Formats: sequence, structure tokens, C-alpha cells
Amino acid sequence: MNSIEQCIIERASHEQELKMTLKKLSERQLQIQQCKELESTLRFIAQIQEVLQQNQVTTDTPLEQVQNNDEKNVFANERQHSEKHAAECADERAALANLIANLTLDTEENKTILKQLKKANASLTQN
Repeated sequence: MNSIEQCIIERASHEQELKMTLKKLSERQLQIQQCKELESTLRFIAQIQEVLQQNQVTTDTPLEQVQNNDEKNVFANERQHSEKHAAECADERAALANLIANLTLDTEENKTILKQLKKANASLTQN
């Protein structure tokens, strides 16, 4: 009788583990989906920025002479801001790519664990 109770306890424990693993897997799949959506949005924003940069009207002759003081030079400040923003976007894209890669690895690992739990559960059921 003791071994039957032990089997029931082990099976309940395995089922609980399986439920937790499935919950984690669902959460990670949701995170992956959100990351993919965010990455898609960032790509779209980058494409818009490229189009805007290509469509900017540039001339070799300035419309008026402006004192070249970087503190008051709106164009220099805007360029610096644009370069900083581009660097931040590149950093975000790299971080997102890294996160997606890690989540994909975690998902694969969870699938492996899930298979092992199913096998253990099946063997317990047969016993």
C-alpha cells in the first residue's frame, strides 16, 4: 500500500511540475511574441527614418549665414540628437535580438524538460 501512495504522490508532483513548466512555456512564448512585435515595430520605425532621411532637402548653399556656435546651432544639436537616437536604437535592437535568442533557447530547453516529464509520467502511469 505504501508504494501505491508513493506512486500517487510522485505522479501528483510530476503533474504539478508539468503544469508549472507549461505555464512557464506559455509565458515565454508570449514574451517571444511581444519581442517579435517590438522588433517589427522598430524595423518599421527604422524604415520610416531612412525614408525621411532620404527625402530631406539639402542644399550646398545655406539660406542665411548663422554664427557657428554649437551651443546655439540648432542644426548641429539636431544632428547630435539624431546620431544619439540612432545609436540607442541600434543598442535596443541588439538587446532585443539577444533576448529573443535567449528566450528561444529557454523554450527549447523547456520542451526537452516537458518531454522528459511526459515520459516519466507515462512510466508512472504504467506502474
